[in-house]
Amino acid sequence: MKKMTIGQSTLNHEWSPMKNKPNETDHKFTFDFHEQKSIPALAWLAHLKKKESTIAIYHGAWVETAPDFFVEGAWPGKFIEGKFDESDVFFGSGGRLLSDQSVVFSTPTHKWEKLFLIKKDSEIFISNSIVFLLIKSGCQLDENYGKYNEGLWTIKNGIRSYVKQMPLKAGHHLHLYYHRNVVINDDLSVSESFKRDPDDAHFKNFNSYKNFLDDRTAGVFNNAEDTNRKIKYSPITTLSTGYDSACSSVFARRNGCEDALTFSNNGGIDSGAEIAKKLSLKITEIDKMDYLQSDRKFIEGEVLSAGFASAGLYILSLEKYLKARILVTGYYGGHIWNMDNDFNNNQLKTLWTDGSAYTEFRLRAGFIHFILPSMGATKDPLVKAISYSDEMKKWSNGSENYDRPIPTRILTEENVPRHLFGQQKKASGVFNLTNKKPKRKTSSKKEKFIIKIKHLIPEKQRSIIRNQLMVFQNLKEKLLSHISKTHVIKSEIEKISSALSRDSENDLYQFLKKNKNVSFSTGKFIWGIEKAKQNYCIK
Repeated sequence: MKKMTIGQSTLNHEWSPMKNKPNETDHKFTFDFHEQKSIPALAWLAHLKKKESTIAIYHGAWVETAPDFFVEGAWPGKFIEGKFDESDVFFGSGGRLLSDQSVVFSTPTHKWEKLFLIKKDSEIFISNSIVFLLIKSGCQLDENYGKYNEGLWTIKNGIRSYVKQMPLKAGHHLHLYYHRNVVINDDLSVSESFKRDPDDAHFKNFNSYKNFLDDRTAGVFNNAEDTNRKIKYSPITTLSTGYDSACSSVFARRNGCEDALTFSNNGGIDSGAEIAKKLSLKITEIDKMDYLQSDRKFIEGEVLSAGFASAGLYILSLEKYLKARILVTGYYGGHIWNMDNDFNNNQLKTLWTDGSAYTEFRLRAGFIHFILPSMGATKDPLVKAISYSDEMKKWSNGSENYDRPIPTRILTEENVPRHLFGQQKKASGVFNLTNKKPKRKTSSKKEKFIIKIKHLIPEKQRSIIRNQLMVFQNLKEKLLSHISKTHVIKSEIEKISSALSRDSENDLYQFLKKNKNVSFSTGKFIWGIEKAKQNYCIK
């Protein structure tokens, strides 16, 4: 097996089963669990010390624990066995003791969430939360390192080509693990391997691939509601008029999901309500901007702490519907299901990082993020071959940019009329609330502002949002006057100006004003981390 050394880690390029036996009890390590009721329900952190056999696990109240494993997530396997690290589909994270006297920590089988690790002399801290990790390790981000955002964004390049570590203060480093099993031995040596790939037999043709998605969805749902769990998760799906969420909702509905969420902005032009009727789903329509009414101060920090674009803030509006749910989304469908010429994307390369900003929010709100199109995504060339096969030609619309035969066939065979989905690409961020331009041209900034208010904001919230946007406009002017323009990206200013509550807007401005030497992107990231720390009342 080919191996490659990365810093203190050894990377296995191929998946291999972990050395464990059923009912194995002679582990070198043991877990010492410490439940923390005052931290996010699904957050956890493992603290290992050299030459010590006890691993301290600090965790939220909803993390499932057993003598030889702990987990927050679901997979298509027997829950009681805890072998999530060996599954070809896993949503969540956890750790498991192995019979070769080591311990494995597992990421999901997609790239939208990760594990964080810090090594300090003779101890290691590893966690599913960067915020919890920084608090417990005592390490701090380095304001002079202006590339945190850029480093996090490199996951766009795929699971082999991202920035794997970034500097912290005092000479420490933050290590990042995506789509990996991370094994730590008692001498604190670290090795890693990619997650298990599904067998090629599941991707021979359309029916075999469809059956794979159906089977894995059923397995994950059954695991999430297993009677041995202390917390059981029922499914809920997102739904729009695009291909991906609608197709994902078909599999969710076929396996017992009864509820769906959709956004009602822009007069409902992207609402999935009509598709929900065809699939017999109970639909709830939500305004993307509802999070601005939250009682939680600086709630936006949970999203900005991920270091990605602020467009993901709209997920915060779903909070009251997500407790103890397994949320089905269609992320990555635009890459694996769209007709294009990239037949070598088995490393989960993407043009954007949508869905990567939800971790801190998810851990606190208490839900599992089930990204359905990510199942089997490392078999992208085989899935693309199905899309281009002769059996799928009748399901292709011939478009160069928005042609997805697999979702089209799946939805059509479920009797969803073709005109209800995949007609045009619609943006999902909170900042692109419409794809229609005003009918008349204007040159006055005041006129454009009035049109923006009139056309984009629901009537019942117009006065509230009008006042907030006036404040956001002032923030943009302040930022442009107080921060070096070389550090300000205009589009980011626009996003911040239209997406933050008044309290967050003022606080972020004061933070940036105080730290004038920090770039805008790094400042926004550090501010998000600091605000997300309010979720962790460590005793």
